[in-house]
Amino acid sequence: MRRAAPRLALASWIAVLLSVVCAATALGHAQLLRSAPRDGQTLERSPRAVVLTFNEGIEAEFVRLRVQDSSGRSVDRGAPYHPDGREEQLAIRLQPDLDGRYVASYRVISADGHPVTKR
Repeated sequence: MRRAAPRLALASWIAVLLSVVCAATALGHAQLLRSAPRDGQTLERSPRAVVLTFNEGIEAEFVRLRVQDSSGRSVDRGAPYHPDGREEQLAIRLQPDLDGRYVASYRVISADGHPVTKR
């Protein structure tokens, strides 16, 4: 019985370490740091693009980035790209002369392979 106690203690420590490692891995998802234009910002003229900046590099090939007007009509054009080659930034060009309220939504794949979505 005395030999079982050290094994049980070791197994408990391994379980605690695994839970800490798994929790740290889950926190590793891509996080949006900022957007341009900012959320809720009022502009005098329509921007040429929407730019999202994340806390880690994002693969542009696996991104869904859309901008829609208040009726749900798409106002973006082209595919998402990395402006100036910055892998932590994603941008999408917009149609010219926009007027009104618009919503950007995205789905990206984190470096750890998990999808992150924001509407």
